[in-house]
Amino acid sequence: MNRPFIRFSAFFWGIGLCLGLILAPSLTAKEVFRAKLMTSGGPAQQKLMTVKITIEDYTTADEVRKLQRVLIDSGSDEFMRAFRKSKKGTLNFIGVRGLNVRINTAQSFPNEEGRKIWIFTERQSWGGTDRATILRQHFFMAIELDLDSEGIGTGRFYPGATFRLKSSGIVELDSFLPPEQILGVRKVG
Repeated sequence: MNRPFIRFSAFFWGIGLCLGLILAPSLTAKEVFRAKLMTSGGPAQQKLMTVKITIEDYTTADEVRKLQRVLIDSGSDEFMRAFRKSKKGTLNFIGVRGLNVRINTAQSFPNEEGRKIWIFTERQSWGGTDRATILRQHFFMAIELDLDSEGIGTGRFYPGATFRLKSSGIVELDSFLPPEQILGVRKVG
């Protein structure tokens, strides 16, 4: 091999590596949000609860397609094992009866005002009531955040939900129990 070709190749590999290092933090950077969840309340449940949402990493289209392939090829039990292994962050319900929940998928999509974030996790019993047990087919919980360009907005918490894995690499809300409002969403980190 001649030296100019090696130098030329090394130069372009170096540029590619530098661009990758510059762009990678924006794609996988940790994001932290705080918000207030308005619950349906009740004698044993707070009406307003603080939620801290920590997203360590976003789910890629390829990861969604792999989950879809596991579901098709191996069935729901193997799918649930693969889904549980996915760790994208945590939801911390802060209050009298706190709860920490692992985020299994998180995806962010740009829109006119800023972006929308969808989070899915395995359903948990939380708060003073357990509405999620009413309908057995809702095995997941979901959070939808609508944010402006500053990372400020509102959202919805779905205590029971199902979703579809699209071949385009998107996790899409399918059916759900009535949502509860999330107010005062603010990016804090």
